[in-house]
Amino acid sequence: MQNLDELKKSFHNFNEVKDDEIRVWNRCAMVFNTGSKSPAQMREYLGQFNTKEMDEIRGMFSRIKKNGYESTRREIMRANSQKPHEELEHA
Repeated sequence: MQNLDELKKSFHNFNEVKDDEIRVWNRCAMVFNTGSKSPAQMREYLGQFNTKEMDEIRGMFSRIKKNGYESTRREIMRANSQKPHEELEHA
C-alpha cells in the first residue's frame, strides 16, 4: 500500500486538458474510481481542488444523476468530436 505522500503524487488532476467538460469528466471518473476503492483516497483526491473546481465536479455529478451516465458521456464526447482538433489538444 502506498503511503499518503506517494498517493498524492499519483493523483492526476487533468490540468493540462484544455477542454473544460473533458477535464471535469476525467476528474469525476477519478473521484468515482478512487471512492469505490477507498473513501479516504477519494477525499484526498478532492482535497487538491479549489472551490470553483469542486463546484464543476459537483455540477458534472448532478448532470450525470439527472441525465444518466451514458447520456452525459455521449453528449460530452459528441460535442467535443465536433470541435477543431487544436481545441482538444493538451496544453
